Formats: sequence, C-alpha cells, structure tokens
Amino acid sequence: MTKIDNYVRKMKKAVTLNFLVQLASNLGLGFAAYYFKIHGLELYKIVLIWAISPLASLPIVYFPRTWNIKRCMRYGLLSFTGMALSLLFYNQYSFLLFGIFYGLALGFFWVSFNYVFFLKSAHDGHAKDSSLY
Repeated sequence: MTKIDNYVRKMKKAVTLNFLVQLASNLGLGFAAYYFKIHGLELYKIVLIWAISPLASLPIVYFPRTWNIKRCMRYGLLSFTGMALSLLFYNQYSFLLFGIFYGLALGFFWVSFNYVFFLKSAHDGHAKDSSLY
C-alpha cells in the first residue's frame, strides 16, 4: 500500500495542475467551433482551424536546439490569450488567427507542460503516468 501512496503523492501536484489547465481551457475556449458556426462560418473553415494548428506548432517543436521551459510556458499562455482575443474581436480572419494561436499554444505550452508533468516520473512508469494524464 505504501508504494501506491508514494506514487499518488508524487503525481498529485501534476494531476491537479493538469486538471486545472484542462478545466480552464475547456470552459474558456472549448466552445470555439460552435462560436464560429453561430457566426456563419462554413464547416470547411472550421475544420481548417484544426488542420492549421498542428502546422503552426511544427516549427516550434522541430527547430529549437534548447528549450527554456519558463519562457515557452509564457509564450504558450500568451498564445491562449491570442486565441481568446481572436474570438473577442471577431472578423473574417478570426478563424485563421485562432488556428495559428492554437498551434502556438500546442507548441509552446503543451510541450513544456508535458515536460514538467513527466519530469518527476520514473522512466519505467511513463505509461502509467500518461494514463492518469
């Protein structure tokens, strides 16, 4: 039982942080596709958002030789802000801006967040930790 207790204590902070980030993200920006649909955006443009985002994150993940976690987390949070602002100040290009900022958030924030999440995880326990994640 102590082995399980130690594992839960070790993962408690990471799981709590992940839960809070997911909650804020889903409540705050999880309605974006519906929001665009209400504003009359065609379905192919809504699908294009989810095609643009991985393309926007690809250079961020692929090219850097070093990774400053604090700086990248800040850029990621700024990207989340850009996503929200693209919805707040809606125009005909908001879906493109939202997709680009979503990709930047994927590249900067989520890569850094995963690094922090798995930092205290033992190498042989990654699969177990990712199932909680």
